Amino acid sequence: MYLNYYGFAETPFSLVPNPRFIFYSKTHKEAFALLLYGINNRFGFIQLTGEVGTGKTTVLRTLLSQLNEEQYRTALIFNPSLSAIDLLRAINHELGIACAADNGTELLGNLNRFLLQENAAGHKVVLIIDEAQNLAPDVLEQIRLISNLETNTTKLIQIILAGQPELGQLLDRPELRQINQRIALRYHLRPLDRDDCKAYIDHRLAMAGGRDRVFFTPAALRWLYHCSRGTPRLINILSDRALLVAYTRNRREITARTITLAFRDVMLKPALALSPALRTWGAVALLLVLLAICGYAYRPVAPTAAPAPTVPVVKKTGGQAPPPSAPATTEAQPVAPGFAQAVRNELAVRSETKNAVLAFNALAALWQAPPVRRVNERAPLAQELKQCAGKRHLEMTPFTGGMDELLRLGAPALLTLSPRDTKGTFVVALTGVRDGQLLIQPPLLGRSAFSRTEIASVWSGRAHILWRNGKGIRCPLTVGSRGESVKKVQQLLQTAGFHTLTTSGRYDEATRNCVKDFQKSRNSRETGTVDPLTLIQLYRAANDPVVPGSAGNGKGGGA
Repeated sequence: MYLNYYGFAETPFSLVPNPRFIFYSKTHKEAFALLLYGINNRFGFIQLTGEVGTGKTTVLRTLLSQLNEEQYRTALIFNPSLSAIDLLRAINHELGIACAADNGTELLGNLNRFLLQENAAGHKVVLIIDEAQNLAPDVLEQIRLISNLETNTTKLIQIILAGQPELGQLLDRPELRQINQRIALRYHLRPLDRDDCKAYIDHRLAMAGGRDRVFFTPAALRWLYHCSRGTPRLINILSDRALLVAYTRNRREITARTITLAFRDVMLKPALALSPALRTWGAVALLLVLLAICGYAYRPVAPTAAPAPTVPVVKKTGGQAPPPSAPATTEAQPVAPGFAQAVRNELAVRSETKNAVLAFNALAALWQAPPVRRVNERAPLAQELKQCAGKRHLEMTPFTGGMDELLRLGAPALLTLSPRDTKGTFVVALTGVRDGQLLIQPPLLGRSAFSRTEIASVWSGRAHILWRNGKGIRCPLTVGSRGESVKKVQQLLQTAGFHTLTTSGRYDEATRNCVKDFQKSRNSRETGTVDPLTLIQLYRAANDPVVPGSAGNGKGGGA
């Protein structure tokens, strides 16, 4: 109806998961990179969850469009409310295999022969099951049996289970622990943040071809984000209705009031009005509650012994270190007896170089940078990885310190493990933090999530940050430095809140004091010098991310 009026070639906010309209928010980039990483490294099982409308199906369809037929064979099951036999038939049908048999043994045999043929031809087979929270336990058991199809060296099929958060609750059931333990990678899609919400709307309007003939005011964007909570599906519904409302009023500007009218149209249930009697009883109940709270607050309190100290854990802050006033949570999870010894035993039989390459590729995938195939095993490993980073236009900066300081950087890192009595050192990728657990790749002991105390028991205290110097700033910078790099640092400081600082291009005492104040605000050493670690935090504070995710992310498994 409004397409010609606004000059759109097609509907900008359609609910159909069109890959052409996909918008890569920070969380969608992480999800997409993790799926590709898991598939290409044959992890077997990958779990993708997200609330209704966060874009799971769009991410999956876009993934399928990126998997070319020369390398991959794919099957998408989007109606998992099937019996175990019907699911096998559906999978075989999607892969073009004989699917007329009436028993699971024959169907599974056909699938196994197909997988062996494709593996011999160098193809990867990917099975995606959408809405997997609806799977019955016996169907999940059938999927576990499919995952058993493997050779001595590799998994024959990569399985992605995608669904709502209830999928995680389903897999936590005791009878499903076998399949739950096999899921090597997990990611939870989060809603868009305020900046991504604006960029998402601009992207959809541009793709539809009419961005220049319609305008969302800043107030409209703020109110739209508030009403939708950053959920892409709700953003689409409200934006589409807002365009229709503006069209009926012959307007090209979408205001906050337009969003309000659209919200009223879409959310048809009016708020229930309370009767006078209910309001009276509600006021009485509220008064009683307040009196009870006051009585509890002023009760006599007996003195208690001081609590035992606990290990602090940095709170999840969506990509930035917490401000100095932010209280730290605590972690009192002891290391299981024999944990360090079990890690030593596993590392003793691993290839140090291969392990390091897998860890490096886990972080490179976050940048959608090409993976490393092999490195010169005769050269120092750190030197080889640094060269690999440079070829991908990435920086690899060494770090030595504690876990608190590392997590405050908000950047995924390569951790150097050096358990006692283990020959050599081993590198693993710290890709994120989820529910207080550190996420590690490649997995150790069949796990990808560990407590901080567990990692601390085998960590050497050394790490490398893989990041991108987007503005090409040369450092270190200190008093007496001058030039374009100094000017760019001063601009970053201004964006970070130091508005009184001038961009003179000279590193004077005023600049040094600003840098020291910034370092103090980040609980870092107050050197007054811009070194790579300070620059990483400056980029982050200026909302110019140097890494695609944060080691302090929330539910996400990616960085």
